[in-house]
Amino acid sequence: MMRYKNRIFSTLLIFMLFISVVLQTSCGSTAQKNGSTSSQDGFGIYDINQNQTGILKESYKLKSDSDVESEIKELIDAMKGTSTNGNMVRPIPEDIVCQDFTYVKKDEEVFLSFSRTYSTLDSVRETLIRSAISMTLLQLKGVSKVTFEIEHE
Repeated sequence: MMRYKNRIFSTLLIFMLFISVVLQTSCGSTAQKNGSTSSQDGFGIYDINQNQTGILKESYKLKSDSDVESEIKELIDAMKGTSTNGNMVRPIPEDIVCQDFTYVKKDEEVFLSFSRTYSTLDSVRETLIRSAISMTLLQLKGVSKVTFEIEHE
C-alpha cells in the first residue's frame, strides 16, 4: 500500500512540474514575440532548490551577445557552476557532463548531449534538471526547442 502511495505522489509531482514548465515556457515565448532580447533585466538561470522539489529563477546577465551559439555555450557553463543563492543548486550537477551541443538555426533548436551518467537519474531529479535547463535556454532569442540526448543518441 505504501509503495502505491509513493508512486501516486511521484506521478503527481512530475505532473505538477510538467505543468509548471508549460506555463513558464509559454510566458517566455510571449516575451520573445514582443521583441525582448536575451540581455534584458528579466533574464536568468533557473536553479533547483536543495530539497529537489522545485526550481527558481536567479538573475543572470549574459557576458556574450554576439550570437546565439556563444550565448548557449555561456549558459551551459554557467549552469554547471555554483548558485549565488546558498539554498539553490545549479541544474547541471558535477556528476553529469554536458559533452557538447548543436544549434540548428533554421529550426531554432538546441540539441544537448549528456554523458551516460544522465540516464541514471531518478525521474523527479531528471524532470527538474530538464525543466531548469530548458527554461533557461528558451529565454534566448532564436531558441524555441531544446532536445536532450545521451551521448548523441
